[in-house]
Order: sequence, then structure tokens, then C-alpha cells
Amino acid sequence: MPDDKPKLSLTTLLIVGQIAVMIVGFGGMIYAIGGKVAELESSRRDLGKLADTVADLAKAQASSAVIDALHTKSLEEIQRRLDLIERRTHEGNLK
Repeated sequence: MPDDKPKLSLTTLLIVGQIAVMIVGFGGMIYAIGGKVAELESSRRDLGKLADTVADLAKAQASSAVIDALHTKSLEEIQRRLDLIERRTHEGNLK
């Protein structure tokens, strides 16, 4: 009684093995690409946060510069008044 089942040849096994390896390889590539996309999205969010922080720091520095200028102006005015008082006092002592 002859066996009617087809026998798997070595070539058929190699072809099936190559297909399996290709499927696993493509799956790995898709997984790696997905990981890279997730990393890029995370980096984009971090860069957005960094840009917001830099903008806040720039605003704070500008505000600080304005406040420093106002303080400098006030100190100069106080110094001018003190000089005027000293001159008047010195002139009063000379009379």
C-alpha cells in the first residue's frame, strides 16, 4: 500500500524557514520603527517643554533688567538729592 501523503523535502523546509525568518525580521523592523516613533514623540514633547522654559526665563530676565533700570534711576535720584543736601549744608556752614 503506497503512502499518498506528500513528503516534505529539504527545499520545502528551507523555503518555509526563510519565510518564517523574513516574517520575524519584518516584525522586528516594525517594532523598532514603532520604538523610534515613540522616542521622537517623547523628544518633541521634551523640546516643547524646554522651549517654554527658555521663553519664561527670557521674560524673567527682561523683567529683571527693567526693574534693575528703575532701581538704578531711583538710586541716582537719591544720590542727586543727597549731593544737593550736602552742597546746601556745606554752603550754610561757610556763611
